[in-house]
Amino acid sequence: MTDNDYWEGVISEAAEECNLELTNEQLIVLIKAVRLGAVYWGNVFDVRSKSCW
Repeated sequence: MTDNDYWEGVISEAAEECNLELTNEQLIVLIKAVRLGAVYWGNVFDVRSKSCW
């Protein structure tokens, strides 16, 4: 499983739960945005401290 596969599953499940139909192109854009957000989240918040919670 790749990270793209993981995020595709997460986003697809969320879309399904709210009856949202995504085109493949929309899904790809959301995957890229979520991946980037996940990468930078660790830079924005010091994940080693409890200050991010």
